[in-house]
Amino acid sequence: MTGADRPAIAPSVAEACERVWNAYASLRPLDADDCAVVSGLAEHEVQEWARARPAAESVKIAVDAGAGPAADEFTEFVRGFLTYGTPEWARKMEQWPFASAAARAKAERFERYVGYLDRAVRDRDLRFPDPRTGREVSASDAVQIFDRTVWSFFGDRLVLLFAAGAGSRALGVLVPEENRLYDFSAQLHTAASADGMANVVGLLLRRVATHRELYHRAVDAGATTAPRQVTLMAGRIQNFAHHLWNNYSGIERLVLAGLAGNVTEVRSAGSEFFGPVAEVFPELAGATQQRDRRGPSWDPHPFSADHLLVPAGGYLIPQSLTERVHRAMADRPPTGAVEPATTPFGRPVIWIGLRLGDKSWADQRTEVPRLIRRLLDRSPEATVLLDGWSYPVGVDEASAKWAPAIAQLTALADRIVKRSGRPGQVRSLVGNSLRESVLWAREVNAYIAPLGTSQHKIGWLTSAPGIIYASPTIERVKPELRPGAYEAECSTLPRYVLGSVAKAGERRDSRDRRGHLDNLHLDGAALADELLILLGDDSGESMEARRAAPAWKDIRLGRTLRSLIRRHRG
Repeated sequence: MTGADRPAIAPSVAEACERVWNAYASLRPLDADDCAVVSGLAEHEVQEWARARPAAESVKIAVDAGAGPAADEFTEFVRGFLTYGTPEWARKMEQWPFASAAARAKAERFERYVGYLDRAVRDRDLRFPDPRTGREVSASDAVQIFDRTVWSFFGDRLVLLFAAGAGSRALGVLVPEENRLYDFSAQLHTAASADGMANVVGLLLRRVATHRELYHRAVDAGATTAPRQVTLMAGRIQNFAHHLWNNYSGIERLVLAGLAGNVTEVRSAGSEFFGPVAEVFPELAGATQQRDRRGPSWDPHPFSADHLLVPAGGYLIPQSLTERVHRAMADRPPTGAVEPATTPFGRPVIWIGLRLGDKSWADQRTEVPRLIRRLLDRSPEATVLLDGWSYPVGVDEASAKWAPAIAQLTALADRIVKRSGRPGQVRSLVGNSLRESVLWAREVNAYIAPLGTSQHKIGWLTSAPGIIYASPTIERVKPELRPGAYEAECSTLPRYVLGSVAKAGERRDSRDRRGHLDNLHLDGAALADELLILLGDDSGESMEARRAAPAWKDIRLGRTLRSLIRRHRG
């Protein structure tokens, strides 16, 4: 039954919701009968109530100091809040070898929005003022709902600080009593939209009704100033790239600043793509490790005066994190899959990413073998790796969903190996674990992969030059700002080849708003020539010998690109 087909909640139920929310907004006691009604509502019912309310008024906060003096003390506080979390990370940012000033500006903007997480761990406290009164208090509660973290501040009235995005950027402050959102311009448009806020507000309402006694106890206790036990939320997105980019990056910042010892508890959920958190980060081994089930809400300590929830969040992968992940995978026991330490292979090593459904190479069944044959004709000692799905090395809650796609990728890779004519030099990595993928990435001399996650598996873990093929729609974005170009310190700026559109890529559902999903036509022989150009004189070097690899310029539409695109007429 869709939302349009469901019957509206009864007026008496909506009135009970409103009474509970208004009492919560002003930190008054909650009526037991109203809470009994609200706590029994389904998720879609409380969200329906929230959507029926007037949308919160959005007030943009001038967070950029370059815009002039702060208009008031609250704006001045927010500007200070959106800064790097530690001196160690500020120095690291100064030294980061970004490809351009624009890339640096983008990365700095994102990182300034997550610095508060480091300070919260450092202080074992998170404080925020009321926008109207200026009274600053410590967080009295926190919960994660639909991957948005919400901290509640119990001062003169309820103030809610929201963080959103895969890396937990500070979004803004909602003051329910005013029905006003003080927006920090974090470019999180979906999360800050009326629907996005309603999805979370509805579950916040049901939650406070469900935990009525704990809420009353927290209000009666008042705002605490004592250091709390830090609970680090280590991520639950079912995508290995987000774990590396948006969760591990935040933990690595804590380690670099010497703050990992302040974490009392680590909670994780979903797939362990690179294994248990404490095995990747031994610095957290002294903390209690807790596994949770995935669901709309992640709520280990509701209205707790003793615990402070802090998500692990960030947007940059330093070299130390790349080395850490490689070290963790090398230390894991072999799986029996093909890996560099036990497999003779020639150089150069070429990685080719395969993908189906969206952002894929429409002609890859015929054109990838053509590419391989041309590569091996010019470089007869080369090894070609075909990458597709890599299984998590720990708990796996992701692979079952993608079982049909994995089977198709396996068949595709096997077909390409056979059609290449050189099965001894062409190896399929489809169906291995992320352990082997990480270990092989270190040996790669050049790669070609589609835009997105497939590229991140290689591009974020090697300094080797590479080619990313993408829809022509990506041309609107500067090369150094595109996905895969700036996120990892070790990466070489890839070349971007813009294919001709074969057909639109598949969307996961009606809410899928990803861009650049087109499936593409590309010429395998021409791409082989481009890979050989990238290899140049470095075809025999491994990652350790390429620390100072040069940046490679974008291939734009024109004579060069036209030679790469196979144009289909008819």
